[in-house]
Amino acid sequence: MSLLSPESLGVFVSPTELVAVLWRGFRPQIAAKRIWPVAPLPGSVWAGAAHAFGDLLAEFSSCKRVRVVLSSHFTPCQLLPWRDDVNDAQEELALARLAFSQTYGDLATGWQVELSDAAPGIPKVAAAVDADLLAALAHGAAANKTRIDSIQPYFAAAVNHWRKRFHRGFSSWLVLHEEGRLCLGLIEHGQWRWLRHVRVGADWQVRLPDLLDNEVMLAGVDTALAKALVFSPNFSSRQPDFSRSADAVWDFASLSLDARLNFSPVTDSHFGLALWTRPNAAH
Repeated sequence: MSLLSPESLGVFVSPTELVAVLWRGFRPQIAAKRIWPVAPLPGSVWAGAAHAFGDLLAEFSSCKRVRVVLSSHFTPCQLLPWRDDVNDAQEELALARLAFSQTYGDLATGWQVELSDAAPGIPKVAAAVDADLLAALAHGAAANKTRIDSIQPYFAAAVNHWRKRFHRGFSSWLVLHEEGRLCLGLIEHGQWRWLRHVRVGADWQVRLPDLLDNEVMLAGVDTALAKALVFSPNFSSRQPDFSRSADAVWDFASLSLDARLNFSPVTDSHFGLALWTRPNAAH
């Protein structure tokens, strides 16, 4: 890596593939794009992805900095309600760990839990990840003399990318798709009200109105809010054709990524999952 042309690698890590974008320059531009298949390995669901991560870094050996977005398969998220009786951050974190244990049982043993920042009185987003996965990624980076600058869950990376949309007066459902999974969130007047992950198949677009109807019932929220912003790495820049029954009332709008040098939202949409890793421009 030339000091005159700094490089950074953005990688989306999932159970089936790694999606990589190489950024280059003081005003970062896309220099290369790569999809690396993941071969399943015995043991943890993430074992194959962690192994592939090391191999991918070896291919980009000139790049010594990497930013990672982790699939929702690896980073479950929950909404932690505000509680007046919680005295400090340690208590709050303990409650978040308990919430994951109640939902996922023994699977949550050894998970590292992080909480979003929020003002007092506002629910926080709690994200969990297997600490052994983090250690495996760190090992792969160290073996390739690469530094991991950041690791974000898919949900957090997407929300950060479109954060200007979620202003104080904004209300909508948010649907984030990746292969085999949806992240379904509800934001009302700029505050998160509901958040859940569900498994889905290839017919998820056909089922989406019914899936959201179910979330409305589970969340116990006003059914009058029947609009949703939807993102999928498989979308082109065109509005997707959501199938719906004649009596469906949902209003869907697709979230798309802007075109840029070496990236077309029509032909390169699958690389969108790694675009959220764009480093800040150097000064």
